[in-house]
Amino acid sequence: MEIKVMKFKTNINCPHCLAKVSSALNAQPEIDQWQVDLHSPEKILTIEGDISAEKIIELITQTGYKAELI
Repeated sequence: MEIKVMKFKTNINCPHCLAKVSSALNAQPEIDQWQVDLHSPEKILTIEGDISAEKIIELITQTGYKAELI
């Protein structure tokens, strides 16, 4: 299994937003860990795991937010 680290620019900008995406991300067994830097202007989401960027973007979009691979 290959562990990848990906970073995404998002519009997840507060703890309430973070709570909304947490359940979607935590439900993915392919994600080993993730975090959002709420202090960064780009609100960088960092994902570690064996999952595709497309799947992450789809998950974030389904929760009502945007994610763009950087």
